Amino acid sequence: MVNLKYKGVSRYWGLSVVILIVITQQIHNQWQRTIIASLLSIILLLLVEKVSIDHCKLVGVANSDELTGLGNFRAFQDRIRLEVGRSNQNDTPLAMLLIDLDYFKKYNDTFGHRNGNDLLQTFGQIMLANVRTTDGVFRFGGDEFAIILPHAALEDARQIALRIRENFSLVGIRGPVTLSIGLSQYFSGAETAEQFFDRVDSLLYNVKMQGGNGFQLPPVGTFTPSFKQKIALRT
Repeated sequence: MVNLKYKGVSRYWGLSVVILIVITQQIHNQWQRTIIASLLSIILLLLVEKVSIDHCKLVGVANSDELTGLGNFRAFQDRIRLEVGRSNQNDTPLAMLLIDLDYFKKYNDTFGHRNGNDLLQTFGQIMLANVRTTDGVFRFGGDEFAIILPHAALEDARQIALRIRENFSLVGIRGPVTLSIGLSQYFSGAETAEQFFDRVDSLLYNVKMQGGNGFQLPPVGTFTPSFKQKIALRT
């Protein structure tokens, strides 16, 4: 939605520039022309700064989940591709968690959408409180969340999953809402960002199919050189 207040301000500054240009053309005194030219330069600088600020605000809105303030799925896609590229270039570890709130629809139906929204916001804050400022936390919509952990290995992701589950259990939620989590480390140089996401999503799916309220990691031996070579040959 366009902010009418900012739109009006932009028109005001734009009109001011036009008026100053017209006045400058009518003035023959060099000193006066210099003063007006200086004012015109200042206004143009302010306009450029304002456009830059407005652009940043629009980008922020486009990439944020309105309810929780977390990044949305679009922001997640941009970030995971960025971090996969960095992992490949620098040979650094990268991990991801995909999280679903079990029985959230039942909770919504029982206690109402307002309480449901409060729960989503609370869970968003729990995730933010248990990760680093350099990590990325996202909500895809509904009860689906994700965390991207640059420079983090599988054990780091597991510890974060444990902390999030523990803190969530202390909230005292009315109803049977639990967490299902799939998590894994990226196969550096052996898979795309999309393949990485699909692999973690399949781990989350396995947890859901087993009744939820748990988390699943890749099988033991997944990150051995021979296994990574097999993955690379399939991609």
